[in-house]
Amino acid sequence: MRQKHSRLKLLAASLLALVAASASAQSTSPTYIYRQATPTLSVASAPGAQGSSGGAGLQAQVQLTAAAGTDFGSVTVGSSGTLAFSYANTGNAAAAGTYVSLVGADLTLSSNSCGTQANPVSVAAGQSCSFSVNYAPLALQTLTGASVTVTSNGTPASSSKTLSGAGASTGIGQYPGYRAWTDGSLASSCNGYRNPTGLKGYTGATGDGVYRVQLAGGAQDLYCDMTNDGGGWTMVMKGVVGATNASSWATTASLNTSALSSNALTGAAGKLQDSDINALKTTAYRLNGTYNSTTPVRYVASSCVYAHTSSPSAACATTYPSVGLTGGRVGSPAASSRGISDWNGGSMYLQTSDARAASTPDYSWMVGDGASGTYNGGGAGYAGTGMTSFILWVK
Repeated sequence: MRQKHSRLKLLAASLLALVAASASAQSTSPTYIYRQATPTLSVASAPGAQGSSGGAGLQAQVQLTAAAGTDFGSVTVGSSGTLAFSYANTGNAAAAGTYVSLVGADLTLSSNSCGTQANPVSVAAGQSCSFSVNYAPLALQTLTGASVTVTSNGTPASSSKTLSGAGASTGIGQYPGYRAWTDGSLASSCNGYRNPTGLKGYTGATGDGVYRVQLAGGAQDLYCDMTNDGGGWTMVMKGVVGATNASSWATTASLNTSALSSNALTGAAGKLQDSDINALKTTAYRLNGTYNSTTPVRYVASSCVYAHTSSPSAACATTYPSVGLTGGRVGSPAASSRGISDWNGGSMYLQTSDARAASTPDYSWMVGDGASGTYNGGGAGYAGTGMTSFILWVK
């Protein structure tokens, strides 16, 4: 009995100790640990991008914009084209380490406030920088594999633009009263404009009209036929019926060259000096005449060395119906025939000069329709009467 009572006392003591320990634990104050998130800086290269962290930290949001597109178009070799760009930071943190880089031939930077790889800049939040890309092609080729990239904080990928363009030939421009190359240079003939070589092209203000040609003695405005027979024909002589200066026709020098800037068969006659005529012809001569109601067109081989006051050589006495120079009419020029003449003793198409010009201006040149005797029927085929005019072209 006594042993049982002792065990109960021991159990009660243990329970009291346990209750006391529990009360002591409940009276102890809890401990809290605060952790502050570290701010992050990221660069987003497209509008509205949230950066790499995706959190609520500071962010730079940048956008590369082309003011007028990214295509330079056709840029004449020797000149340059320019495209303007801006790089805006609409975020709430600076876009540090910003610089522009280019890939592609013949490209350079100008007006650049966006930095270079050697000297990067920081674009503050809410600010922007700008720059221009210049394209100065050195050859007639397309701009390929070209781009402009702006890098900030080492992340350039979506801040890049592809560039396009092409080097173009120098074309023809319209100036007051004449046409010439747009770079200010001159061709040496109408054919030089019509069929250019190198970095020139028959583009721009093309077509028939007055072109400025560089002759040995200087520049001269001459009418160019850019349409017929493949184009490129230079007017070098014009005889107009009833011209008041016909008595001065017998000369190897130039005469009234201003007349050669119009293809109208009116006004005074005119010609280039013989040496210029021979320098300009490489393919053929072409003579367009008017005789009463006919308009004869004849061609002469370029082997004809033109001599306005000398008897025609064999090459200058043979005319052809087409530029192919087949089916020629071989003339037997009279003693007074000069320049080009296919007179065969009874008929002719054209004779550009006559020895009697000074004493008898009406005979300065003659035009016919190839039929026997018709060129001089009533004097209608002579320089001073009827509808007898002609233009001499060379190519």
